[in-house]
Amino acid sequence: MIPVAVVSPSPAVRSGLRALIDGRAGIVVAAESPGPGGQYDGPIAVIVGEATPHELAAWREEARSRALVLLGDRETLLTYRSVLGAPSALLLREASAAEIAAAVASVAAGLSVFDPSLAPAEPAAFTAADGLQEASLTPRELDVLRLVASGLPNKTIALELHISDHTVKFHMGSIMSKLDASSRTEAVTRAVRQGLLPL
Repeated sequence: MIPVAVVSPSPAVRSGLRALIDGRAGIVVAAESPGPGGQYDGPIAVIVGEATPHELAAWREEARSRALVLLGDRETLLTYRSVLGAPSALLLREASAAEIAAAVASVAAGLSVFDPSLAPAEPAAFTAADGLQEASLTPRELDVLRLVASGLPNKTIALELHISDHTVKFHMGSIMSKLDASSRTEAVTRAVRQGLLPL
């Protein structure tokens, strides 16, 4: 289970976020707060909140101790992206419940993810820099990578997909080779950046 706090100055927004993600993909909304820096009774792994221009410093401080999933407009998120440390996720306000839940799972696993609209202005150069010009994953490789992004170990992935541990390792080797990645985390990050693994 992933204990989450929802943060917004608006009670309606907090209620809406809770309704969207509580109970989805192992997420438990354990606390609420009107702003970053709140004190919580129990352990909180991820904070889901609003990215507002006037709270940038407070959210940056919060990012020192907890993983963040922040929602806001594109201009504000672009500012946040330049100052927040990992792991964090930045999504547009209109993100779906599934996208928010996937972002929570990703940051809980130590990854950073961003809405595609926050990608650099020159995607071709970005692709070349990451060595992903022609990367293409099979449907089964994508299945494996999605479960890796959720933080599952090989044995659990094997059980989920009804395949052997050896087959999972084979797929991961192929994935890492295609994405020119040196670790599982890097493979997931590169796949997300290139749109091969949607949020």
